Amino acid sequence: MRRSGSTLTFQVTRALLELKDEITVTEPQTGIGVPIDEIANLANSPKIILTKMHTVSKAVRDQLPRQGARYIYTARDPRDAVASLIRKGRLSSIDPSREEFVKDFAKKERVGSLLYPKMPTVWCGFYEDFVDDLPKLIKSLANFLQIEVSEDWVNQLADDLDINKQRERSQSVQEDYSVRQKTRLTVNHITDGRPGAWKDTLLPSEVEIIENQFIDWMLRNGYRPTSFKLIKVKRSLGKRLTRRLRWLKSILVFYSRSVRRG
Repeated sequence: MRRSGSTLTFQVTRALLELKDEITVTEPQTGIGVPIDEIANLANSPKIILTKMHTVSKAVRDQLPRQGARYIYTARDPRDAVASLIRKGRLSSIDPSREEFVKDFAKKERVGSLLYPKMPTVWCGFYEDFVDDLPKLIKSLANFLQIEVSEDWVNQLADDLDINKQRERSQSVQEDYSVRQKTRLTVNHITDGRPGAWKDTLLPSEVEIIENQFIDWMLRNGYRPTSFKLIKVKRSLGKRLTRRLRWLKSILVFYSRSVRRG
């Protein structure tokens, strides 16, 4: 999910692979990412290749390799993810394109939230769980990648990835593009990392759009919506019944677990 700590986990993963001296290629010389149509072939390579991507279109979804690849997927409260991207793009509350932007983001990230966690070999992490505990994040990813790390190394990396140092790096991207390639940071990368900051950014209509797309996912993952009401949509009777049953099941899951996110 975009704006969910994916850049941070990329940085940790890169540091871990470099520690093990197993990483050969991290990005093509011509750009930041690896084209989707090349990923399947790269997964068959004996080299260790690290790349970063987000949601892919339906047309190329089947090209994502299931074998020979490990996926690291991050997510967060989708309202915070949208709000963060709005702040990053500096879209004002009166921008007429903002509502369509929110709809498009929510639809695409909903697809990603269903796609990546089902990969055969995948690590899933929630922003709210790791953003304030970098050593825990580093150890979790090290365990996933089967790389031994010392306590001192973990603490040193956590200190290097401190949010204030990350801000300094992001501000240097314009003068030194190699910082962008190395870290994946952008100039205005860090906007407001507080969970729940969406309340200061999103309009009520935008919150409704996001929650309508993510209501089941939010409930199942412990995120409390502003309303538990299932918004009516134009669908066939069968699809409406299926959606309502899924929503009821999600409500039960939500209340059966301790809610750790507001």
